[in-house]
Amino acid sequence: MIVEDLRGRVFGPLEFSRRDLMAVNIQRGRDHGTPDYNTAREALGLERIKSVQDYITKTGTVTPREIVEKMEQIHNKENKSHYDWDNIDVWTGGILETSYRPGPLFRAIIKDQFERIRNADRFWFENTKWKKER
Repeated sequence: MIVEDLRGRVFGPLEFSRRDLMAVNIQRGRDHGTPDYNTAREALGLERIKSVQDYITKTGTVTPREIVEKMEQIHNKENKSHYDWDNIDVWTGGILETSYRPGPLFRAIIKDQFERIRNADRFWFENTKWKKER
């Protein structure tokens, strides 16, 4: 899903400490206290994901089922319990939903950000909240 250059050569081939953009994004999210995948989905008006079939139905993405099932298999080995969809970082879950275009989570985040920017702009032509009467 992520090309090798983003995993090992983000800042050029000569940098002594290689950077993994995926790891940097996950750590950045944790440093800033972003919520888990399901909490973010719920906060943006999307349904929570509880299973592989749930994921396939609710996201409508073309992520190969084998990838999602492999995630569950790896997690089950580590935790010896059911897969916890609340234990996924926002960035990881968003990338998993993404195929040839942003998935539902990233689309909702982008839409939310643009609406907040627009609504806070007092010069936006449709914004009547800030207009003064003459």
